[in-house]
Amino acid sequence: MEKKCTVCKINFEALSNRSTYCSVECKKKAWFYKNQERIIREGKEGVDYIIDKWNGYATPRLYGAWMRAMHPGRTTKEYLIDFPESCLCCEKDKKSTTKCGDENHMKKPKYRKMASNAIKGAKNPNHKSCTTDEVRSSRSPFSLKFKNYKSKEERDNFVNNIDWAARITSTQVEWWLNKGFSEEEAKTKLKERQATFTLKKCIKKYGEVEGTKKFNTRQTKWKISLQENFAKYGDSRSPSSKFASSIITELCKHLKIEVPKKEKWIHDVEKDRAYSYDFTYKKKIIEFNGDYWHCNPLFYESEYFHKNKGLSAKEIWEYDNIKITLPVKYDYEVLVIWEKEYNDNPKQTIEKCIHFLNN
Repeated sequence: MEKKCTVCKINFEALSNRSTYCSVECKKKAWFYKNQERIIREGKEGVDYIIDKWNGYATPRLYGAWMRAMHPGRTTKEYLIDFPESCLCCEKDKKSTTKCGDENHMKKPKYRKMASNAIKGAKNPNHKSCTTDEVRSSRSPFSLKFKNYKSKEERDNFVNNIDWAARITSTQVEWWLNKGFSEEEAKTKLKERQATFTLKKCIKKYGEVEGTKKFNTRQTKWKISLQENFAKYGDSRSPSSKFASSIITELCKHLKIEVPKKEKWIHDVEKDRAYSYDFTYKKKIIEFNGDYWHCNPLFYESEYFHKNKGLSAKEIWEYDNIKITLPVKYDYEVLVIWEKEYNDNPKQTIEKCIHFLNN
């Protein structure tokens, strides 16, 4: 049935007799119009509300829902061009959502949560799913690849002029020391600050049964998500041996790529554990085994007990065998380089690696 919108007076196809607005925008406008008398009666201009000079109506703030409903397609920048001296929100609203001298950007929890949700996960424009390493580097003023830098000197000047003391946050022990706590108290406060999701907090909030269930469900999801992230992006690199680092550097020069900052991780579903790999290029993996840490069979008998690892040489070999056979299930080729092999002939070993990667 055709009806006339009570706000914009345009005819529209109504779905029922109760429909009075042609769109969500008009419905919002009607709500804003309805509250005009109350806002003006209960408040004071400038303190509790401001006047929208484009249409003469009162509102706590011009941005957000008000701008979308009242002036679709227009922006606050355009408004300030027309009215340069105007405020975009009242004093009461300003105190709730902006800095007020106590370094709290948003005083009310609901505003902090709104701001956090707006850029959480994939909504963050710098999230890995939305960008590449190159793009993120071009956006970071700490990177030499920052798009606004014309030279390395510009970047160095920026870093050298940073007041690092002012950048301390509540996730650093210095923050709590500066608040007057002792070193021991500061560490306790920091630990409490970092423990945002614990079994104790869940039980306190939801009860023992429901709280334990929620905690275990969250932990399971986190582990699955972590393994998926490792498999896709890798994890922070483990400390590489000197000979491994030398070979990786040479290989990257030959391949004309940056030295990877992360290692490839592959999750073994059957054993429910993950393994990291020293160097991954496309569908090729190279593992660099130190003679001591991996008990090179040329020097160690199977009965040898490795005190640092708490394993026999045979157990270490079995572990390494599982580790290098797992990637084959995912169509990877694996090459193992021993420390002795590299020490005996570095040039030949690097050529062997290059041939493996290019073949």
